[in-house]
Order: sequence, then C-alpha cells, then structure tokens
Amino acid sequence: MKATAMTAAVLLASPSSLAKTVAVLAYTDTGAGAVSGVELADGVRAALPAVRGGDIVLDATVLRQRLRGPAGAPTPLVAVQTTLTAADEAAAAVEHERAVGLFEAAITQLQTDTDFSLEKRELLQTARLRCARLLLGLAGPTETGKAETPQGKKASQHLENALRIEPTLVLDAATTPPKLRALLALAQERVKAGGHGGAAVVSTPPGATVYLDGRALGLTPMTTAKDSLPHGRYRLWLAATGASSARSFARVVDVGELPIEVDINLTVEGAIDADRPGLLTPLQPLNPGEIRQLASLLDAEEVVVVGAHGGEGFVVDFDAQGRVVASGHVDPDVDAAAVAAFLAGQTSVVTLTPAPTALYTTQTPRVATDDGAVVDGGFPWLAVGVGAGVVVAAGATAAALYLTRTGSFDLTLTEQP
Repeated sequence: MKATAMTAAVLLASPSSLAKTVAVLAYTDTGAGAVSGVELADGVRAALPAVRGGDIVLDATVLRQRLRGPAGAPTPLVAVQTTLTAADEAAAAVEHERAVGLFEAAITQLQTDTDFSLEKRELLQTARLRCARLLLGLAGPTETGKAETPQGKKASQHLENALRIEPTLVLDAATTPPKLRALLALAQERVKAGGHGGAAVVSTPPGATVYLDGRALGLTPMTTAKDSLPHGRYRLWLAATGASSARSFARVVDVGELPIEVDINLTVEGAIDADRPGLLTPLQPLNPGEIRQLASLLDAEEVVVVGAHGGEGFVVDFDAQGRVVASGHVDPDVDAAAVAAFLAGQTSVVTLTPAPTALYTTQTPRVATDDGAVVDGGFPWLAVGVGAGVVVAAGATAAALYLTRTGSFDLTLTEQP
C-alpha cells in the first residue's frame, strides 16, 4: 500500500457556448441562515445572465410554477373561504339562488384545485351538503327526494361526489330534512352501481400515507382491492409519516376499470419548497438520479443550488444528469455576483469549506495538481461523513479531502492492496 499527497484546487467545466436552461434554487435550511440563502439565490438568478451570456436563467415565477408539479398552481385557501362566507351570508338573507351560485363556485374551485389538502376537503364536503339542501328548497314540493327535478338532480350529484371521498357519510336525522336523507340514499345506490376500481401505489422511501381526495387509504407500498374505489376523478398525494412533514404533489387520477398505478419519489417532491422557490432539507441525500428528476421537472439542463446550511453559504452546480460540476461553501457575506462569476468560470474557486453532505451525494470531482495536470475520474467516490474540516470519502480507493478557507485542499489518495 502506498500513499501520494498533493495540493489541488477545484476547477469548473468550461461553460458551453450554446444557450441552455439554468435553474437556480435556494436551499432553504430551517436553521440559521435560511433567509440569507434565499436572498443569495435571488441575487445569483439576477447576476448569472450577465456573466454566462446565452444561458436562459429561469426566473422565480417560472420556478414556482414548475416546482408545484405538473398539476399547476393551487387555489388559495383564503379565496375559497371568502366565497363560502359570501354564500352563507346570501343564504341568511334568503337569497337562495345567489347562495347556490356561490356554493357551486366554491365547489368548482375546490374540485379543480391542484394542491388539495385535508382542510380543503372539509370545506368541499361542507359546501356540497349546504348546496344540496338549498337546491331542495328551491325545487319546492315537486321534489320528493327521488331527483325528479333539475334542482334535485343537481343535489343528488353533489351527494354522489361527497360519497366518493367519504363512503361512510351519514346525515343527522334530527337536523336533516327527510328529502335530503332520501336523496343521500339514492346517491349511495348510484355510487354502488356506477362501477369500482383499484389502485397500486409505491413510494421512495416507503411507508408514506396515501391520500385520495383527503381520505387516508394506507401506507406505501399499498394495493387496494380491485373494486374498492368508486369510478371517478380524484386527487392523490402522499405524506411522509413520523417527524417529516414532506408530501408529494397532488396528482389527478381517474379510477376506472383498470387499476391505477402510481410511483412517487417523495425524496424529491418532499424536498421542494415552491413558495421560496427552492429545496427544503431533504429526507435523505439527493443522489444523481433524483437530481435528474428535478432537472426534468424544471425542464432545465443545469441545476444550481445556493443557500445556507448550518449558518454558512454554499453553492452546488449540477448538470442535467445529476453530476456535480462544482461545489463549495462560501462566506456568509459573499455577494451574488461573486458566486455568479464562480459559476461562469471567471474565478477558479470560491472560498471553500466542506460541501454539505446533508444536501447531496456526488460524483468524481475534477481537481488540478500543482503541475497543472487534471485528475478527472481517477477515484470514484461518495461522501459518507464530515469531520472537523475533513470530508471522508469511500469508493474504488479511499480518499480524504482536507478543504481550507483559501480554496485549496490537500488530497491524499491511498491505493487499495
């Protein structure tokens, strides 16, 4: 066994002369420095086009939209609550037709919402029941509870939709008109006769709760009975159990004769913060495959993550395949223009300390020796721990990287016997 020591500095790949789409995300650590991390990302997005001419840097508005997933922007909860309040006020003023219109507007908002939640589900169910009651009142004595009138048919449809996401729905006999209870019984018969399907849902990591329009179905990996779900359109999402509050995007799924199959990587989706926009502390280190998913979601050829971790700033530059082009910590007070220059290859280094292993697992770094020779791919490695100023790496050979505040490090390679 022999060891060779050398001093090296991080090099950047030369920027391409062809225009490419670049996504700059904030790493929104929940600890110290989270706000400065977001500000740094905003600054880099603004500064990068000037020094990387030809690149298309996605602005924050586009990033927020894409980070919400394929379903798009959600309906603000406050907008729905405002509509429902106006509907209640109209009903109290005996303006029943106006109240029905407002309730149906709120129902439409919630039925098409792309970021469905348990709170929104409760609002939707309440709106459906109140609207059905008002419709029966507008139908008058002609409606007996068998959906003979246009208003009765509408009320029955609202009840059928309510039963699809709450099969055990019951109405209090003491406070519910008999006609409404009769309509509910009719809706139950129609849902039962309307056909049923099933679903198979897996996730990374497993053990996440599956929600279908707010109804918890079980933990992943999960396969329902093939006839357990009434046919119809639903929103499906996953939420991590335990200490993590990570959840996936809401997906619109159509349950029919064939079982629906859903495979969700909660490590990626659970690490996304669309509002900032950026990444939250991930459930586990992001690997190249997950970075590829993120790049695909953003339709980006390069993903730059800048922000704060443990009170210090950092920058990590990934290509579309999830490979690290360059990375390092930066002084907390470094300006965005300096980071942009680093990403443009105008400066060889940013003031470095060990990159945060909580953020990602990486590929072979590119380094240069004192005599200018490039070491590229000589020792595939994976960061497995950080000591006091030391990144411990393991792979085909073992390597310890000692990073200093000057931007250089001593690289010791130990050949395996």
